[in-house]
Amino acid sequence: MEKGAHSETQQEGPQASHNHRASTMTVVLIFWICVMRCLGAGQSLRGHGWERPSPDPIVQDKPFVVVWNMPTTKCQQRFGVALPLGDYGIVENQGNEFQGQNMTIFYKNKFGLYPYISQEGKPYHGGIPQKVHLKRHLEQASLKICELLHQDFHGLAVVDWEEWRPLWVRNWGTKRIYRETSVQWVWERFPELPVKKRALLAEVEFEEAAQVLMERTLTLGKALRPGGFWGFYGFPNCFNNNWEKEDNYTGKCSLLEMARNNQLTWLWEVSTALYPSIYLPPKLPESERRRYVHHRLLEAFRVARFNLEWSLPVIAYSRVSYRLSPKYLSEADLVNTIGESAALGVAGVVLWGDSSYSHSADSCKSLRDYITSTLGPYVMNVTTAAQQCSHQLCHGHGRCVRQHPQELGAFLHLDPEQQAEEPVLTNHLSMDQLGHEVWQLFQCHCYHRWTGANCEKQTVPVGAAIAAMTREAGEADRVATAAASLNGEPLSLSGNDLADIDLHPVESISDLYWASGGQESHKGTEGNDPSPSNAPRALHAHPARHITPHHGLLPMLRPVRPDPVCPCFGPICCRRALFTFLGMLVMASLILATLAVYLSVLQSESLRVLSQWLTSQEQSVRQMRATSLQLWSRLNATEPGAQT
Repeated sequence: MEKGAHSETQQEGPQASHNHRASTMTVVLIFWICVMRCLGAGQSLRGHGWERPSPDPIVQDKPFVVVWNMPTTKCQQRFGVALPLGDYGIVENQGNEFQGQNMTIFYKNKFGLYPYISQEGKPYHGGIPQKVHLKRHLEQASLKICELLHQDFHGLAVVDWEEWRPLWVRNWGTKRIYRETSVQWVWERFPELPVKKRALLAEVEFEEAAQVLMERTLTLGKALRPGGFWGFYGFPNCFNNNWEKEDNYTGKCSLLEMARNNQLTWLWEVSTALYPSIYLPPKLPESERRRYVHHRLLEAFRVARFNLEWSLPVIAYSRVSYRLSPKYLSEADLVNTIGESAALGVAGVVLWGDSSYSHSADSCKSLRDYITSTLGPYVMNVTTAAQQCSHQLCHGHGRCVRQHPQELGAFLHLDPEQQAEEPVLTNHLSMDQLGHEVWQLFQCHCYHRWTGANCEKQTVPVGAAIAAMTREAGEADRVATAAASLNGEPLSLSGNDLADIDLHPVESISDLYWASGGQESHKGTEGNDPSPSNAPRALHAHPARHITPHHGLLPMLRPVRPDPVCPCFGPICCRRALFTFLGMLVMASLILATLAVYLSVLQSESLRVLSQWLTSQEQSVRQMRATSLQLWSRLNATEPGAQT
């Protein structure tokens, strides 16, 4: 009975230790799940880009603009149908050119040596990014950039490459041919490799080549035309178009696709603007369209902060009709696309279309009627409301964004009577006089160098503050020197008294190359590409320079100016340092928790071994005691026999 009880106790010991370790691991796991969920919520909030300053307007004093990107020049030139885009504040290129100084899009077959495979299976420029001649591609792309864009180009520069995607796993459906071709190319070079290693090597080579090709292309554009807003059409994309497969479609981007977008950090860091697509599929139910657009834009805001210097401007691509359909968007769907974009704080919306809108006089008249009846009035309403809210609520130093982005019923709209009035453009009136209660559902997202609930405070960078103090010190030295000279003391000149030296800018090496004949080898263009002889002159609309724009020209797009690199004294740097510090704390806590679990397991194992050793010692003592008792009994039994 005693031995059985002891054996039962010995069996319960390891089981209790195991339960203790399991409970400890469970508590630690639950703790870290909570921590990661909190961090994820914070990342989601920061993903909107609102913890950083809002990008400056892409058009002077216009927090939200609508840009025309449709080849409709023939409507005026061939059919005599003028499109009154300027009457409604829609930004277009001079002469309604498809590619100009305000808006330019580069297609696959007219920009460098983009590798792709046609629908017939014919490879162009190698077919896959691994086989493209990078140097020749960059040479051809630089020729096109210098041909189309002036040196002071400050417009939208969009690269439209849609044949393949830079992430291997996203090349499904008709794009799977790029995976198959990549594997085939590996097999041709390394036939001895096993099938799995062959596919793995093909994936690595494809993604590395795609990254280099896209990175170098944008880097080239930024080097030649640094004032442009460079980016790829359709990026980011979260593929939230699975409404037919979900019972309760929410429009939210899946965590898997968000993680894949995180793998494209290199693309967000090299871009100067993001161009997500919000085209409405015709089969998308009307009740789901706003959420579909909403979450696509939120994902764009999330990755916009991946750029290490400043939050990138988000410029959404939309259409005047439904995707793969000639039917024009209804006013409700203009609200779902343009209105939703403005309410979330998007810098602008590009309206894209192909040549089918201008192939005949009837199509041009139909487009004109749609502009004058539906599109134009709504664009004027939204852009005016965004500008008025910016001036009345944010002192003209920020964008109005929803206080709660998930409230899809708040829009920047004006009543028709209010829209007809001129917007208030003064900052000297009180908030009550400006009627800021009209914008009670919105808050300010301040531009660079402005802060405060209503963007009323100007932030001075450290470098500018030091320069200002230096200038003040120089002025004080001049005053003291002048006073000393009046008192008969000798006058000494310092560096502050020297005349300013005029510095003449020198063109870059690349610009000198193109100016010396680098374009001579490139011939004329095709289609809608304007030739160098008839390309419009650059537009200047910088008020600080006091240049009066020519009558009829649209305002020039201007670049986003990044904050100067300085020590951690600004709010962005301090937030970055804070998040870095919090990340270090999280890592330290994770290490300590892991160490604690390890020590707990080690201690439990040591106690178990010690318990087993004590048990074995106890058994040995019992055996020795039993043996000694037996010997003692034998001795006692033999003594009477010896005496007789």
